[in-house]
Amino acid sequence: MGKVMRWEDQSGNGNDVFQNTISSQPTYQTAAFYGQPVLHFNGSSQFLTGLATANLKASNVTLMAVYRLTAHGNSPKIIALPYFSSGWTSPFTAWDLSADTSTNGKPAVGMTIGANHFENSTMLTALNTPYLLIGTFDGNMRYIFLNGLLMGSGLNPGSISYGSATSFNIGGDPVGDFLNGDIAEILVYNQGLSDDDRHALEAYFFQKYGVGNQPAVAAPSLSIQTGTYSDNQLMALNAPAGSVLYYTTDGSTPTNNSTRYTSPITISTTTTFKAVATRLGYGNSPVTTAIITIDNATTGVVRQGLQLWLKADALATANGAGIGQWADQSGNGNDVTQTNTGNQ
Repeated sequence: MGKVMRWEDQSGNGNDVFQNTISSQPTYQTAAFYGQPVLHFNGSSQFLTGLATANLKASNVTLMAVYRLTAHGNSPKIIALPYFSSGWTSPFTAWDLSADTSTNGKPAVGMTIGANHFENSTMLTALNTPYLLIGTFDGNMRYIFLNGLLMGSGLNPGSISYGSATSFNIGGDPVGDFLNGDIAEILVYNQGLSDDDRHALEAYFFQKYGVGNQPAVAAPSLSIQTGTYSDNQLMALNAPAGSVLYYTTDGSTPTNNSTRYTSPITISTTTTFKAVATRLGYGNSPVTTAIITIDNATTGVVRQGLQLWLKADALATANGAGIGQWADQSGNGNDVTQTNTGNQ
């Protein structure tokens, strides 16, 4: 362990935070959780401060932190940009992440949009447990996410107000709201984030700290849907950027050990095609399936304008069995279903 006088900004923007007073410096602790180091704040006097540069005073903002509380407090600040240079003078902060609200174990995000607004998490947090807290404002809505789950939102069209703010703080402020706990990582964006970007960051935090919920990749889409076709078909796969696709053609469930998709596949015989998307830090996607029937005898069926095609001979089921789904053979996915066994 050692005292931390300076915490360097890794974004490339030079927004370093400092503390020159030794008694107010947090301590560096190695392998604190999930093998990763943290900065520990004592809840009474320790904090870091930096300049509130123009790139931190944006009209929209997203705040993220991996932290844990070791003792409850009254709105202890993980990171905050005070509205006034003198500290927590009403309306308190332009933006902040609080690890607790009135000692009830509910983290919160605060943003001044015309007036001060808070979104409190609806989920209680436990002491000595790491969490991923995200607060974001996109110019219209405020959101708070805890461990990847939406915990609150509020409508406030406008821009964040910054008053005479000149500095921001980590772990507390000269006049109070000190954090008794640990901080592993903080990110600040000068914009709201898309769901895809937020999920990518959640995957990063999950892989690094084991905190939050591992997001899953969206299921891949197939260029050819279940249906009956009179000639060969070229199957192309699509998935979110950064994904790696695997597939099978024998009806088995695809895994990371299956054939990797690199280019469209020619399907010349009746095939049960299954595909899965994978991505570093994400859980595997749901499996997408298509049963492609190649039947030269259907050449006479005009495909142009065809929207629905139900064929009893396309059903693979036992004689007299109930039918829960009748797959559309037109390739448009207009299947018909019946979940009530009494009505099948």
